[in-house]
Amino acid sequence: MYDRTVEPITDLQNFGATLRELKAYIKQPPPNAHALTAMLEEITATFRNIHFEHFDKPELRTAVPEILRSIFDLRLRLRSKLPAWHKGWKLSANGQRALREVLKITRYTTEMLGEFHIRFKRLNDGERTYQGFTGDKINTLLNPQFDTGRGLQFQAGDILLMRRCADNDAAIARIGGMDSQFSHLGVIYVDLRRRLHVVEATIEYGAVITPLEEVLNQGLVRASLLRHKETALARQAARIIHDRVTNSLRCEAQRIPYDFTMQLEGYEQLFSAKLARAAYDEASGGEIKLPTFVTRFSPKHRNFLNRIGVTAEVTFTPIDMEIEPQFDLVAEWRDFRTTAKARLQEIIMDRLFDWMEQYGYRFREDFTIKMMAGLGLRSGWLPTTVQQALQEVMPIVPANMNKRAVAAIAMLYYTGQVLLDEMLRLQVNHIDKTGLPLPPTKAAAALEKIREQSGNRIGYLVRD
Repeated sequence: MYDRTVEPITDLQNFGATLRELKAYIKQPPPNAHALTAMLEEITATFRNIHFEHFDKPELRTAVPEILRSIFDLRLRLRSKLPAWHKGWKLSANGQRALREVLKITRYTTEMLGEFHIRFKRLNDGERTYQGFTGDKINTLLNPQFDTGRGLQFQAGDILLMRRCADNDAAIARIGGMDSQFSHLGVIYVDLRRRLHVVEATIEYGAVITPLEEVLNQGLVRASLLRHKETALARQAARIIHDRVTNSLRCEAQRIPYDFTMQLEGYEQLFSAKLARAAYDEASGGEIKLPTFVTRFSPKHRNFLNRIGVTAEVTFTPIDMEIEPQFDLVAEWRDFRTTAKARLQEIIMDRLFDWMEQYGYRFREDFTIKMMAGLGLRSGWLPTTVQQALQEVMPIVPANMNKRAVAAIAMLYYTGQVLLDEMLRLQVNHIDKTGLPLPPTKAAAALEKIREQSGNRIGYLVRD
């Protein structure tokens, strides 16, 4: 049943037929966890075997909107199977990793096709991103189950996943030490006047409440909206977390700070995903403790995790919501003018952590990093260059963020920036040569070549 031969996909007709075949393929109930994992791995292998360089490019560009909807439909079908897979004990740890890979590669494929469709337009200097869930028709993909004919409708208790454009966002997303296409999440709250807000926990300010429109205009790359299957419970969760954060904001001493430990238990401090966990935990009387499938930290990343104050062995990251059986995917959105750079940043962060794990690289501070970490942005007598450097990494340093964490994020950010400049150049060359985006596999290979040629030091990463 699960023995498909993965053949190269070299034309549009073959691509369409393959997508239809995959949709039929996932209808077959896997007999066990091993079979499910094998099926998911085959789907990933299929997408890795798409050779867009052989496609007729004008034909492909015309077909992109339909292809994006078809890939989105494939993702929806996969997610619709989650409750049954979970209930049947078929989604093992390997299966979870395989499913995450499917969702990752299908998202990247969608974004690369979108970039190709808009002819690789990028934001000009001073140009703003689209407001989240606006733009052209292909920017937002709406689950037909929630299409009322009135566009996307937000509801209380919805979970909003986000990735921002800011250059430091890829580094901040890695505070949890995990591969992620999203850096943040928030809970939607609807007030008595039907105004929409986002209850969120930010590194800079801790738990806060922000108008949804403001959040959607904070320079987003991509966003996803997820909805709990029980509307009344979701509304209760939104009300509980909104009221708690509102009360905390009435007095500075009662504010809820950001939780750098990433521990799941105890709600005195909150990180972004833990805020959603607290909301649904209390609303359900302890019956729902998000996430169903936790993120597990690699022991080989412990040096970095210790630096940033992470004490947890398992945690909840925004990307865990992608495979959460209790929630439906309502809509996905991205601004295709920004996704190429974000993708490169994410691939760079993936490789940096892989290098720590595989080759034993560790961060090593220099004088500038030590000054940034030890004195902080608020020290007015810092040299201007040091103040500007810290402003790029962490515009507002929270009082409960330790010096080693500031240093670690700064080193991760600047190491990534060194590599990003080279990768952006390679991407432009690849587009000029082929008329196509730089594939993630080629980007990863190029980064590995840079590592091999860099000896024992890459930015602030060193190997003894």
